Amino acid sequence: MRKLAPIVQITASHKGKDSGSLSHHNLDSGYTQAYFNPAIEIGVGEYRLYADVGFPIYRQVNGNQLVSQNTFKVIVGKSFYNIV
Repeated sequence: MRKLAPIVQITASHKGKDSGSLSHHNLDSGYTQAYFNPAIEIGVGEYRLYADVGFPIYRQVNGNQLVSQNTFKVIVGKSFYNIV
């Protein structure tokens, strides 16, 4: 049996500035960002394929850092049992 599920997500993450005795002490670390992630999940029998792309809707980066414009994710999975 084949199943198709469209998914809409908003994901967010926060990373503080580096700290500790062995860290590189400068202001060029840490960020806060949020992404809009449209996704799709396709199920065929016991297999699942999930894919999404993230478009930034908010980004605050400390200092001078390279950041990706968009994010991409693909997950392939297999179920080992079925829940009835």
